[in-house]
Amino acid sequence: MPIYCTGCTAAVSSLSEIQDQPTTTWRCEYCGVSNPLDYRVEAGGARDDQTFLHLPDPASAQQQNDSLVVFCVDISGSMSVTLQVNPRADQQTSYMSRLQAVQEAVIQSFQYLLQTAPEKRVALVTFNDEVTVYGDGMSDPRMLKEFELMDQDYLKARGLQEPLPLSIAESKASLEQRVITLQEFGSTALGPASLISIAMASQKPGSKVIICTDGKANTALGNLEDIKEDEIYQSSKLFYQQLAEYAGQRGVIVSVLTIEGTDCRLQELGQMADKTGGKVNIVNPISLYNEFQLILEDDIIATNTTAIFVVNESLYFKHEGEPVSRLVRYVGNVTKDTEITFEFGIKEGSEQKIHQMPSLPFQLQLAFRLPDGRHGYRIVSLDRPTTSSSAIVKSNLNLAVLQIHSAQLSARLVMEGRLQEAQREALAQKELIEDVLGKRKDAEQEAIYESWVESMSPIHGELKAQSQDGAPLNPIYEPLNTRQNTAAKSFSDDIANVVFKLKNAKKKMFKKPKFLVPI
Repeated sequence: MPIYCTGCTAAVSSLSEIQDQPTTTWRCEYCGVSNPLDYRVEAGGARDDQTFLHLPDPASAQQQNDSLVVFCVDISGSMSVTLQVNPRADQQTSYMSRLQAVQEAVIQSFQYLLQTAPEKRVALVTFNDEVTVYGDGMSDPRMLKEFELMDQDYLKARGLQEPLPLSIAESKASLEQRVITLQEFGSTALGPASLISIAMASQKPGSKVIICTDGKANTALGNLEDIKEDEIYQSSKLFYQQLAEYAGQRGVIVSVLTIEGTDCRLQELGQMADKTGGKVNIVNPISLYNEFQLILEDDIIATNTTAIFVVNESLYFKHEGEPVSRLVRYVGNVTKDTEITFEFGIKEGSEQKIHQMPSLPFQLQLAFRLPDGRHGYRIVSLDRPTTSSSAIVKSNLNLAVLQIHSAQLSARLVMEGRLQEAQREALAQKELIEDVLGKRKDAEQEAIYESWVESMSPIHGELKAQSQDGAPLNPIYEPLNTRQNTAAKSFSDDIANVVFKLKNAKKKMFKKPKFLVPI
């Protein structure tokens, strides 16, 4: 097991200097505290990348792929709206409803899962003014309505008690038949359907819930339509915040897809995806299968992940409140391409001390739970040289990391209502990247930069225009003890969609997609 500093909780690594006389001690390279050590600890004995795994609790252990995918589908009356399907040259123009587009995409997803993960458990939940739980489609559906849809505890308990669905290899035909017979009518009980779907999925950490809707939730629990009264709005906003936190704690990834041209209050719904590592997107119904496929491909590699970053006591983490040298960030669910960034600066009065140090240590500590139930710890320690030359710094900058950090940071600040700070930081990073690119003359990086600028355009322009018309933008995330008046402007679905994407930016986001699957 790792040995931690009593001052800052940094761990002994290959960077640590251990003194043998008169007693074995380690003077922490981060905070300077002297720590007495067991005589068996030797200098250089620890590595710079250490992983520790515990055997799983037999009660919580599970097979690697023993997780669920729950499709939570809107079948309210508005799903009957038709759209034109672009015909080929030799075909006549045809039309299909939103629900028909969803049905086709879901059935294609069943086939995709059968080919790529035949052991995957798949369930179906639909909602209008009732919530219908089909599960794997092999037994009679369970319908929830009226007062049942207003009781959070009851809905959660029902979801946890649902039988685990069979694998898609066993249930595909039954599920397809259930999907084919769906009909659209009624209102939109999105809140209750989301809750019971997440509770069902939470039986197996690493599961996914895919919510597809074309309208605002308009039944009592999680109502996002009748929100003129501040009390109703705050209650609904809190409901989705708590639902997102519950999903994250239970290792469930929630993705939210809304239909192009509709208003669904994505500012509130998107929290479920943002806090669980899922995807948020506004989709043309014809492209739904592409979105489903991207979600299904993105498997969880760890849940309940916490990242601790430790830097030298002369440094601090920027944009994190107090100027601390140790930052704890709850990450939750992690996929293979999850990226998180940190930004640090020099504490006031410590510049001279830093200039006298030839290098600085950095340490990242990760605590996580693997899909098979094992709990693990990984500790990565790095030493980086210091310099007072800006030219050397710029020549060694990793522009991809800088672009991802700028996107994530700016979006996070916008979500917290710190719009001017977000724009200031985004502009500063943009100028720095342009300066570096001007010296490198790299065509590929310039193309990626253009894609990044396009992605960041709401931060640079559209949000600025909204903030200048007098009404403040309502932050997506705010302390629960501070309530914004609902007269404050909220983000449009289009802007909220972009901000959520930027907050979870990845390298591949700024590159052109290499494939599209036509329907």
